[in-house]
This record gives sequence, C-alpha cells and structure tokens, in this order.
Amino acid sequence: FEENDYKSTDSASTGAGAADVIIDLHTTTTTMGTTLIVGEGDPLMTQAAAYVMKKCGAQDNVCILMHTHKNQKERPHLSSIAPHSFSVEVGSVPQGVLRHDTVEKTQRALAAVLEFLERHNRRQPPHQRSDA
Repeated sequence: FEENDYKSTDSASTGAGAADVIIDLHTTTTTMGTTLIVGEGDPLMTQAAAYVMKKCGAQDNVCILMHTHKNQKERPHLSSIAPHSFSVEVGSVPQGVLRHDTVEKTQRALAAVLEFLERHNRRQPPHQRSDA
C-alpha cells in the first residue's frame, strides 16, 4: 500500500463513506490459537467476539483479549482508523510459512464476525436462525 491509499484518521472516522468497522487479520509465531482482540468499552465488538467464540470456539480454540488503549494516539495501528475494530490473531505459524489450517481458522473467524455484523445491520438477533 502506498501512503496515498490511506485517509488520515480524522477524516476517515468522520468523513462520508468512512468505514465503521476495521477487521485486522494476523498470524503470529506465538501459540495463541485463534485470538480475538477487541477494544475495552466497545460493546458492539465485544458482542461480535462472543459470537465468533460461540461459532468457532470448540473447533478452533478461540479466546478473547481486550486492549485498554483508549484513543488513536495511544494505538496508532490500522484498528484505530474506524470507530470499531476487531483483530484476529492465529498462531503459532513460523515466519514466512503459509499453512492451510491457519488460513482456514482465519476464514472461519472472519466469516463469523461478518455474519454477526450482517445480523446486527439487519437488526436480527445473533441467536435467531438466518432462514427464520
């Protein structure tokens, strides 16, 4: 990505067409299983993490971490450019290695959080079946 591909955090969080949610995907060399990282005080992303844990937890050893950085200046990362952020860390994976099982765990977590957000946008309770 080039620097021009990014809007400044101030205009991105308030401008027309700005993203409401950023989902950041990572692998790690640490043995963490599938770890969901959400910001403290963000009930929407906390609910999303609980939904992902319920959908994927038994299969993928999911855990949730909350970071306590209150503002963008304290966390100048990708996740700080939208009002809501959600990070998925999957590991352990050696550097420079692409493992199919790690990709599949990441895909399952991503699909679950997107499903949660779709249900939220449709004002459909997370526990209600999609076809109902």
